[in-house]
Amino acid sequence: MLERQPQDVQQLLLRTSLLDRVNGELAELLTGRPGAERILLELEDANAFVVSLDPERTWFRYHHLLRTSSGWSCDGRCRKKYRRCTGAPRNGSPTRAR
Repeated sequence: MLERQPQDVQQLLLRTSLLDRVNGELAELLTGRPGAERILLELEDANAFVVSLDPERTWFRYHHLLRTSSGWSCDGRCRKKYRRCTGAPRNGSPTRAR
């Protein structure tokens, strides 16, 4: 089903699926593209890939099957941004995005 998504949706999903939770701002930082909040909201409305974690629909988590099957694709620049915005150590990952 991931292959059927538009390129911008695929990029967002693959670049952010390593996170325990994500919001639009964090997704935009990791993908380098605007519109992530809209994409996350549309995905949730379609019951595809994400579930909101709060009543305001600001934070989302990915369906566990996406997280285990995505084999996330994140280049060096993406990893640096991820560490910077989540506080992840250089050789590890946090349990939760901030």
